[in-house]
Amino acid sequence: MADLIFRRPRHAGGPVHLVFGAGVEVEQPAPDPTSVEVTVQLSDPTVTALVLYDNRNPRRVTTAAEMPHQPAQSGAAAAGLGWGLSTPMIDPTATPWGLAQSARREFAAAWDISGRLATERAAPWVKGVARTQQTALVHQAARPVAVQSAARWALAQALATQSALVHQAARSHVAHVIAPWGLTARVQALVVARHGSGVARLAEMLMPWQTSRPVPPGREVWPKPGAGAFVPRVPTTRLVFACPPAWAGSGPVHLLFGRVCNLPPVQPGLVVVPVRSLYMILNSSSLRRVDNNAYLPALSMGLTIDADSWTWGFSADLPADAMPMLSRTSQSEPVEVEMVINGTAYRALIENISRSRSFQNRGLTVRGRGLAAVLDEPFAPVSTFGNTVGRTAQQLAGDALTINGESIGWNIDWQIDDWLVPANAWSHQGSMISAVNRIAAAAGGYLQPHNTARTLRVLPRYPSAPWEWSSVVPDFELPAAAMSVETIEWVDRPDFNRVFVGGISAGFNGQVTRTGTAGDVLAPAVADGLMTDADAIRQRGIAELAKGGRWANMTLRLPVLSETGAIPPGKFVRYHDGEVNRLGITRTLSVQDDGTEIWQSIGVEAYVA
Repeated sequence: MADLIFRRPRHAGGPVHLVFGAGVEVEQPAPDPTSVEVTVQLSDPTVTALVLYDNRNPRRVTTAAEMPHQPAQSGAAAAGLGWGLSTPMIDPTATPWGLAQSARREFAAAWDISGRLATERAAPWVKGVARTQQTALVHQAARPVAVQSAARWALAQALATQSALVHQAARSHVAHVIAPWGLTARVQALVVARHGSGVARLAEMLMPWQTSRPVPPGREVWPKPGAGAFVPRVPTTRLVFACPPAWAGSGPVHLLFGRVCNLPPVQPGLVVVPVRSLYMILNSSSLRRVDNNAYLPALSMGLTIDADSWTWGFSADLPADAMPMLSRTSQSEPVEVEMVINGTAYRALIENISRSRSFQNRGLTVRGRGLAAVLDEPFAPVSTFGNTVGRTAQQLAGDALTINGESIGWNIDWQIDDWLVPANAWSHQGSMISAVNRIAAAAGGYLQPHNTARTLRVLPRYPSAPWEWSSVVPDFELPAAAMSVETIEWVDRPDFNRVFVGGISAGFNGQVTRTGTAGDVLAPAVADGLMTDADAIRQRGIAELAKGGRWANMTLRLPVLSETGAIPPGKFVRYHDGEVNRLGITRTLSVQDDGTEIWQSIGVEAYVA
């Protein structure tokens, strides 16, 4: 209950307007002097306030905002301590009051040891206002802080929600937080390569269906009703192409969509990589243990092979906590792993494990060789090989992969001409793989392992003489647009045109001469105990003569495309370098996967003249 007493008399007639506070004075006629007493009953007052909160300020600013920033002017004066504060000094080095100036310098030096807390304890609480203000001076530009001082911490929930909204766009960052680093190899590849990177799909879409020639304009005559039976129009299924047929022979016609008419016809078995301004590749890789199918979180992987290596070289980097996953089940048997790169699998044996640690980073590096490593030391013993009866070279290679006449599960894929080796003409001491490699090299061949099977391929080093490569249909057509790195080195060797090849204690002696030459440039003579047949001499002679002449050794770095995959040694490649086309045969292959990108580097020998 509140009694309102007004000092002026009541206005005669009409309603009375009550004006509270100092309003605008309006000149009105003076009322009659009258006294009035009014009783007004008011309910509990209700105050509605609007609180603004700026989430750009840290939380500690809110607690310090209770002291407005205006009193900060006295901060400089409060920085000095009155002389009265030096009275309780118990330090024996204190100087009497008369020497207060020097005592102050000594007192300032003592602060280097005691820290600021001693000064803060000595200063009364009244003086602490200035220090609080000095702390708040850093944020004096945040004017809305004083208004927000009424906001309590309970309202900070909305701020946390608003601050999280800012990070919604950082999708890749959230993905890295959810997935541990050891498992992000494939995720990072997906982030780098966008969804439109299906190379094979792009190749199919280069020639849309509507590129077939439309039907020539004409007129269709419909019969009048009742004039006769209705004959429906039967559409023709004949496709008319603007380009002439690429296959002139008999038999089925292979439709090649996307081929430019001015290019030569594509031969069966030839893989053509088209020229594009942009190549999109969706890379994928994985590493697993074969015996228990356990996934290994590889951070990077690598594969290498060349024409002089009879198996793959393998390496991978893993986190240090993957060590228990690499333990052997038997000390005599290495761990077998399978690496899949863009859909192609490769198997290898882990022979060496090393650990490295620097600061907070720890990791493992594993190295090994392909499955054929079990045919070499230290897994295969050193033995003596020979033939007491006549055998072919392919049979001798198969005999080397047996123990007491029983096969050990390995096969030979023989792709060179075979020949007969008489009894007691062959002898060798070494491991199993060295014996097979020795037989292949006798006829100018080399070994290449299968990716995953226990099979050894025996391939000719030169499937045909280099001076006859103009008629060779290559395995791959590669444009310069698909290369990220290209290096070419020209090498000149003597242009050999004749070589003498013969046996040692038995066999044949012969000479191989390049057709159409005088045979006047001799290559170093070859003597080999397995030269027991004319086919062996011919193959070895071609391999020796092919080393001469002028060569262009190219190193090409390109992605592992879906059309090509990883190109192993022994494949013919035609490389389009602008107006120059170079045909060569691959000799080396290196595949590197760093967790985000996968590249292959191939070494190609191109015969110039």
